[in-house]
Formats: sequence, C-alpha cells, structure tokens
Amino acid sequence: MKDIIEWLRKIEKMAGKVYLLGAEIYADDPEFKKFLEDAAEEEAWHYHVMGSAAEYLVSRPAPIPAISIDETTSGKILKLNSRFLYITGYLSKEKRAFFSENRVKYLEKPMQIKVLREESSKIILSK
Repeated sequence: MKDIIEWLRKIEKMAGKVYLLGAEIYADDPEFKKFLEDAAEEEAWHYHVMGSAAEYLVSRPAPIPAISIDETTSGKILKLNSRFLYITGYLSKEKRAFFSENRVKYLEKPMQIKVLREESSKIILSK
C-alpha cells in the first residue's frame, strides 16, 4: 500500500508540473491559463492528501491493497511524462503559438497525437 501511495504522489506531482508548463505555454490565453493553474493547484492538493495517507500508514499495519501497479504500466506512464516535457521544452515559440491557436483541435483527442520522429529543427506530429 505504501508503494502505491508513493507512486500516486509521484504521478500527482508530475501532473501538476505538466499543468504549470501548459499554463506557461498558454500565457497569452488568460482563461485557459487560469484553468491549467487551477488544475495544477488541485494536483498539488492530491499530492498532499497522499502524503497525509502515507503518514497515517506509518503508525499502522499496512493494509492489503485492492489494486497494484505493475512496473511496465508505471514505466509507461513515467516515460510519457518525461517525453512530453522534453518535446514541449523543445518546441520553438512559433510552434507553441501554432499549438495555442489550434489547441481546441488537439485537446479534443489528446491521446491520439503521436510523435512520429524528431528532427533537429522540427517535430513531426500525427493524429
């Protein structure tokens, strides 16, 4: 159970960073930026709630968890985050502006966007 809580804390922290990065990228859109900042704040709250759960379990016998996260699944989720942060950091300001203008299109089906290949000057995306 403690392992799951620590893993969830890591995921909540990562999600918050992604939302904050999104808020930075979409700084020119105050409404969307606020939405992302609020989402980041909620993830921070989740992180702290999981911390309270971890503290609670320190003085108690660990219950048998109802779920488990295998290493493969955990690794895939962590890899998605690191790849997202790398690609987002790599995008030029012009490309960020393009994504900002077209964000509704991309946000409708975000899991269908895949990186086909990275080149020194551009990133090729596919739906």
